[in-house]
Amino acid sequence: MVFASVGSVDRNTGIPHWEFKWQVEQYIRKLGLPATFLRPTMFMENFADVTWGPIGECSILAQIPPDEAVQLIALEDIGAMAALVFQHPERFIGHAIELAGDELTLGQILFAINQWTDVKLESHAKPSNRAVDGNNGIVRYSNWHADIPALQAMYPSLMNFNTWLSRGGASKIKNLLASAMPAGGEGQ
Repeated sequence: MVFASVGSVDRNTGIPHWEFKWQVEQYIRKLGLPATFLRPTMFMENFADVTWGPIGECSILAQIPPDEAVQLIALEDIGAMAALVFQHPERFIGHAIELAGDELTLGQILFAINQWTDVKLESHAKPSNRAVDGNNGIVRYSNWHADIPALQAMYPSLMNFNTWLSRGGASKIKNLLASAMPAGGEGQ
């Protein structure tokens, strides 16, 4: 069994849906099922999402504190890691693997998005080591500890943020921004 959990699930986050995933992990272990737990960090796709993207009501850009780095993973890479686990179960059964393909500050994320989309985005985040998620729980984005070099050794095609942007992420963000702006409008 491969269970898609969430990064830092075992670190008492207090976020209800993350705590539920931790309970599921513990239950699977209690049953003694041969399982691997994939624990993704922040999805790169959030930056192209109607709710979580740059213009969304829960914009992730407003939630990432400017003074810390966050780890990011592409959804495609989560699927690729699951496939790798299924191909080599003897290597992964019983393990929990935190997943990330990149670790960037808010400034680096904005720079990459602006460079790839030619749109000037800014953030209204407040300096802090915390941000609020959509369920009013507190997320410590710096609490993710994926070993990115080890993951790259396991799966050399693991995408960093610039690769994700170049493979369609930037187009998705541009389309999202274009759909929300009046003709001739500029980024926020």
